[in-house]
Amino acid sequence: MTQTNFTAANESALNDAIRSIDIGGSNAASGTAYVISITAAISLTSDLLALNLASGSSVIIAGTDGNGAPAMQTIDGNNAWRGFLAYAGGLTLQSLTIANARAVGGAGGAGVQAGAGGGGAGLGGGLFVGANASVTLNGVAFSGNAATGGVGGARVASTVSRGAGGGGGMGGVGGATGPNTQGGGGGGVGSTANGQSGPGGVPAGVGIIPGATQGGNGGDTGGAGGASGGGGGGGGIAGNAGGSG
Repeated sequence: MTQTNFTAANESALNDAIRSIDIGGSNAASGTAYVISITAAISLTSDLLALNLASGSSVIIAGTDGNGAPAMQTIDGNNAWRGFLAYAGGLTLQSLTIANARAVGGAGGAGVQAGAGGGGAGLGGGLFVGANASVTLNGVAFSGNAATGGVGGARVASTVSRGAGGGGGMGGVGGATGPNTQGGGGGGVGSTANGQSGPGGVPAGVGIIPGATQGGNGGDTGGAGGASGGGGGGGGIAGNAGGSG
């Protein structure tokens, strides 16, 4: 039986509820209305998971007093972590203060002759709304939130021909250059969605959208891009195409 009502008094419980109703979760279903009641102030230690609901589904995330009555509750990003990211589906936020949330674009990956990757855009801060999502706000306050672009990657000295570093993403760091002419993959959505470094290097990360996949390892051809905001695949040898996301 699909669970539709959840209670969260801390970050872990809120992420567990989101993971449960997102695509691929144990309570995910099409055309379903969910409610997550926030019963205490929540201080974040990482980016919240994104809302990625099945077709026709929606969720209300509301501050309450623990007994069902509306009460203002605060989601605090501690000037380090992004707040809500609505990727797909309907989201209603009510009786909440979203404070000190920070979205930082991913840093560009290091590169050599072909250059380092550029930093990614810092988008969202307290709330980001994707193209396949809709958001309604009822009694919501925003305070001290910020969005900052990522820094460009470093240029690494080398006598060996190498590819370019990957560009930073929406929080994910671009992958570093690989050997020969393989480039790094671009960063994805969320601070854990790093792009694949050159073949055999640091693998791509999944990110904060449940159901996302990581990018593939580059080789003679480019690695596959990470679906649903996962980190980008590593670049192939010059002249060969990279994979798509």
